[in-house]
Amino acid sequence: MEGLANNDCGCNHSFVRFVSDLITRIAIIVGWIGVIALGAVLRFEHLSRRPFHADEATGARITAERLEAGEYVFKASHYHGPTLSALAALVCKVRGEGSWQELTKGSLRLLPAVAGTLLLLVPLLGRRRWGDGPMLLAALLLATSPLLVYYSRMFIHEMLLVLFGLPTVFFLAGKPRLVAVGILLGLMFATKESVACLLYTSPSPRDNIANLVCRLMLEKGGGGGGGG
Repeated sequence: MEGLANNDCGCNHSFVRFVSDLITRIAIIVGWIGVIALGAVLRFEHLSRRPFHADEATGARITAERLEAGEYVFKASHYHGPTLSALAALVCKVRGEGSWQELTKGSLRLLPAVAGTLLLLVPLLGRRRWGDGPMLLAALLLATSPLLVYYSRMFIHEMLLVLFGLPTVFFLAGKPRLVAVGILLGLMFATKESVACLLYTSPSPRDNIANLVCRLMLEKGGGGGGGG
């Protein structure tokens, strides 16, 4: 009888632990869904309402030229790579916009809004290293950051740059995954070739991701960096 009682206690304890783990997992999943939904609403709501910024208009003209000519010609005076216009051209084609007259603010801003929303998933890369709670909090901060929300609603290069830069930081924080880091750095350079300068300087707060990438790479290699 005593043995049966011990078995019952063990089974009850296992069942309670199973239920507790299940509730925790469900709460984490619901939390992630809520954070992503909140971030998406902040980025996509009334996306076309605000007038175009001058930088957005420049990118729109380059995208229109790419659509109308069917090819891309790099202009050194522009100081930016082809990634933004290449992806934006695909979005516009899918939405049936193929010329300067047909382009809309909604179609062009859709790309950075998507990039800004995908950015919220990047902390998932750190779940095993830092745990679910800290990474969910990090995603919440990314989702509600006024600066990130603002740039996610503008047709400029910054959100693509951050989307490629933040995973690079995660891949360098632990055991370096050099192939992934190389691909992401290549995409950063193709997005904004002046990132090569930003890796060594800090001209503005929005360039901190690129600076952090550089600092982590230098620390792994035992080198030093420049200042700005």
